Amino acid sequence: MRYSAIKDRVVRSEIAKKEFRHNLLRAVKVNKFLPVSWRVASSYKLGNFEVYKSKLQNFCIYTFRSKGLIREFGMSRHMFKKNVNQGLVPGFKKSSW
Repeated sequence: MRYSAIKDRVVRSEIAKKEFRHNLLRAVKVNKFLPVSWRVASSYKLGNFEVYKSKLQNFCIYTFRSKGLIREFGMSRHMFKKNVNQGLVPGFKKSSW
């Protein structure tokens, strides 16, 4: 397995751990029914919170290629075409007219 794929898995697991807490703090911040002191405290904590979602890079699940990616399927365009021609992607077939 490529080093970039291993690194990507590590970064995704770290972000997944932080994401729940980040979403919780955001929900507390915008909730009008909670005391103002809680909302201000959560806003302050959010300012110091590090999530770094920009570090994530999408890769093809077969070739780990990052360019020419079709996000809905998680495949590069080369593998998508190959799988469609073999009939492995439901709802798609090779067009002919």
